[in-house]
Amino acid sequence: MNLDTFTIFAISSAISAILMLGTNHLRINLFFYRVHTLAIALETAWLAQRLHDVNLYWIAFFIILLKVISIPQYLQWVMTKIDVQSDSGPYIAAPLAMTMGVGMLG
Repeated sequence: MNLDTFTIFAISSAISAILMLGTNHLRINLFFYRVHTLAIALETAWLAQRLHDVNLYWIAFFIILLKVISIPQYLQWVMTKIDVQSDSGPYIAAPLAMTMGVGMLG
């Protein structure tokens, strides 16, 4: 199996999304959200480099600016303001949610 950069970014994005399902702590969820979105932005930048498309560089830049930096910072501020650390309780247990997430990808 030959893995290129595009595939590695896609796999890391999927893995971080699955790991996000496995915890109830909101700070950890925000971290995995950042990692997941950063992998998508890097994938977009890599694709822009391969296709020589300047517009995709701008899209990757704005993904990083908005979804990796701005939105998690705002959510972190809201979590601090209302003093919440973890989710109140999932409908599905965390290990089951992770297993279902893997099942949906495969």
